[in-house]
Amino acid sequence: MIFINDKNEMIRIESVGYEFPDSNDKSYDSNWLNIKVSIETEKFSFQVTHPCLLTYDLKTISQWFSKIEIKENTQFSDLSFIEPNIEFLFISYLDNKFEFQIKLSFECNPNNNDEEFLVIYKKNHNECKLIASMCLEEYGKFPERK
Repeated sequence: MIFINDKNEMIRIESVGYEFPDSNDKSYDSNWLNIKVSIETEKFSFQVTHPCLLTYDLKTISQWFSKIEIKENTQFSDLSFIEPNIEFLFISYLDNKFEFQIKLSFECNPNNNDEEFLVIYKKNHNECKLIASMCLEEYGKFPERK
């Protein structure tokens, strides 16, 4: 998944493999993914790989963007996971654009401190639909093992 905002700040989130490729625990441990987070801004570049999402979290992210894209949920709750390294925070809907933040914490924080790294994005309906599709493509690379 690639996110680029109007300041040309880019965050790429991609699955690069199972954390435990040989695990026999098909219900939980075998579904942890190594996630590569890359950040590019005018001021710096940053890249880290960390096991911070489960396989089915990618489907959840896809569903979140799908709900935004069709305005299905008027509550638009924030999206966080067991490992709090990556979060999606809904801000507003204005002028046919959905504004949200990606919050990177702990190992995924390029600042390497206690403050979170936040980037704001505004996306239209088609862009949200594309993000939802990209999430499912990532899920397809390393699907849930049952």
